Amino acid sequence: MSQQEVQRYDGTDFPWSKEVERHFKDSFHLSQFRPLQLRAINLTMAGRDLFLVMPTGRGKSLCYQLPAACSHGFTLVVTPLVSLMEDQIMYLKSTDVPAVMLNAFSTKVTT
Repeated sequence: MSQQEVQRYDGTDFPWSKEVERHFKDSFHLSQFRPLQLRAINLTMAGRDLFLVMPTGRGKSLCYQLPAACSHGFTLVVTPLVSLMEDQIMYLKSTDVPAVMLNAFSTKVTT
């Protein structure tokens, strides 16, 4: 993908843009994207593969949480840190975004 094509994903003229903006403000109570967040979210919503590396505290979580909130079905996020999973679940539930986690400490559930 060319640099020009990649930069196109910095825009807000996609079919999902209004839904992303609504959840960004109403569910996550944010007003401005950090660098690379909107591009990563748009690439994800477009179904493109994405490998995103950002320093701690730069907003990586929103890059998968917001597309998940705007999508039908479910989103699977794999992370090696149980404490990060717990923090993410608590935050998502506080914003009324349905979320669950599964890890080595989870109990078996039968139906």
